[in-house]
Amino acid sequence: MQFRKVIGQEEAKKGLIQTVKDGRISHAQLFFGPAGAGALPLALAYAQYITCEHRTEDDSCGTCSSCKQISALQYPDLHFSFPYIKHRVGEVTADDHVGNWKKMIQESPYADVQQWRYFVNAENKQLTFTVDEAANINKKIWLKSFTGGYKFIVIWLPEFMTLAVSNKLLKSIEEPPEKTIFLMVTENQEALLATITSRTQLVKVPRLSDDDVRSAVVLRDGVISNEKVEQLVQMADGNYFKAWQKLHLDQEDLHFNQFVAWMRMCYKKDVAEMVKFANEMHASGRENMKEFLDFATFMARQCIVGNYTDGKLSRFGPREADFAQKFAPFINSGNIAEIAEELQEAYYDISGNVYGKTVLLDLSLKMHGLLRRPVESL
Repeated sequence: MQFRKVIGQEEAKKGLIQTVKDGRISHAQLFFGPAGAGALPLALAYAQYITCEHRTEDDSCGTCSSCKQISALQYPDLHFSFPYIKHRVGEVTADDHVGNWKKMIQESPYADVQQWRYFVNAENKQLTFTVDEAANINKKIWLKSFTGGYKFIVIWLPEFMTLAVSNKLLKSIEEPPEKTIFLMVTENQEALLATITSRTQLVKVPRLSDDDVRSAVVLRDGVISNEKVEQLVQMADGNYFKAWQKLHLDQEDLHFNQFVAWMRMCYKKDVAEMVKFANEMHASGRENMKEFLDFATFMARQCIVGNYTDGKLSRFGPREADFAQKFAPFINSGNIAEIAEELQEAYYDISGNVYGKTVLLDLSLKMHGLLRRPVESL
């Protein structure tokens, strides 16, 4: 991964490049940014720049042997750790799943944890790091470098670490062997132990701008229609993976159709359809339910933005905008706060393993009352 292939993040790139030029490469760095902003690609580009045999002033060469190996995620001194699920007896570390993880990252280095769950068919199971994984990391840092240069430990989403795992890694992160670099990539810095963050140098990776996403979509994905490009940019809202997902997986289409059908059954109070909907969503897995509720929150909030701006600030494509225009009278200043609150509460309940069918049916009935609230009482 070369810096030029990382979308946007020009300030972060300059800062990282300067640390190499100045010989100030920190042994433990925490790349913190929201999903789809490019924290992982940035960390990989940094590792490639450090090891490049013919690096330039602003990028790795991309053609030397180390560049090619890192781009293919095959560099012998580049080790990966990430949250995983034990499917079979004997599976104890991320190494047992690294083939699948690399395949996902090669498809899209901007992939998020939800995509990882889908990739390994683990929608209803908890991802975690085990103490065996911590021991494996501690073992790897003391291995002799194959190349004679730097060794990298890339830890993706360390916020999934338990207290026990974090504690086992503290000493290694604080005082790793010479020329060993921890590159930790997180979407939720607050979920990390303070003792972990205090031992790392923070690299902030801000949300991408619309212009960054627009340029990436046009250059990387070959989208021809300007209308299609703008629709992707608006839906992405700074998360490039959402745009990529819309193009390659079409998940947003599914959620939009589900949302429209759900709103109609809630408004009509079609209890039979509500029950069917809750059953189907529950069967699709906890992570899919969470994604749907996240999408529903986005739709509801954009409806109210559209109400106040005549749609000028609403992040909708033509199809979503058409539905929102018709549905706008039912999502307004009088009920949006409660609608958003109920959606968030349902999201947290499902995240906490509350029974999905019950949560969604209860939510549907509450939505009926909120959507049918007389306008004059608002």
